[in-house]
Amino acid sequence: MLMTLGFTLYPISFNHPHRYIKPICSGLSAGQGTIERAWAFANDSLLLDLAVRYEPNVIALSCVKLAGMVEGSLPGEWHEVFFKDGEKLKAFNDCCNSILGIYGEGGVMESETVTKGYLDPINKNSKIFAD
Repeated sequence: MLMTLGFTLYPISFNHPHRYIKPICSGLSAGQGTIERAWAFANDSLLLDLAVRYEPNVIALSCVKLAGMVEGSLPGEWHEVFFKDGEKLKAFNDCCNSILGIYGEGGVMESETVTKGYLDPINKNSKIFAD
């Protein structure tokens, strides 16, 4: 029916960032807590339009980075190995900040339980990565 009305339909393949989390975490020897936290960040990232702005592996790396910061279980700058290109690194930083924006003041998931549970080790009033 849409084609009859003149709409052009394109097949869209959507890969979820979830499929990348476990391989990334196992490559980094991350614990089960980090994997679960990254998975939760990936679930919450679906509340945003990240899936149309960034590649799923960038979203997954952002989720793992945030989980590692919260859990304190990953080395500091491991993500730089994946981003030799400055534009990709900026996308990664923007993605991390967007996910954190969910939990901040005025965010989609602003509640005492969520912010206390996820962001105690992170200063929620400032971005964790520079623009």
